[in-house]
Amino acid sequence: MSENLQPFLQAQGRQLTAVLSNDTGEGEEILLAFGADALIFRCNEDSDAITISFEPIPELDDADDLTTDPAWSRFIGKELFTGWLMQNQQGYADGALLSFDGVVPEVGLNVVAAAFEVLEIRQRS
Repeated sequence: MSENLQPFLQAQGRQLTAVLSNDTGEGEEILLAFGADALIFRCNEDSDAITISFEPIPELDDADDLTTDPAWSRFIGKELFTGWLMQNQQGYADGALLSFDGVVPEVGLNVVAAAFEVLEIRQRS
């Protein structure tokens, strides 16, 4: 298994408690909080590549709380089921998918110009 995917395993089965967005000055980061720890997606402003870590939530002075945003609020209180890291044709990992209710992806992150776009994924009936 790729080392880049290890953070998904560390967060798997944990209950999502909050979602935060933080501008580091070097690119945006999205923090999915699972109690005192977070699955952190960071984007590289030069390559738009994503790095993922699972670590204690850092001190954040100016983070935006996205917990009530419709794209994320439906997952609060749910356990992370699985995650995927997407790689483009140039070899950069610039997207991620997450699922909370089974194997079908439900929300995605894509980096565009050093910022994350949140993609709501809906299953067709």
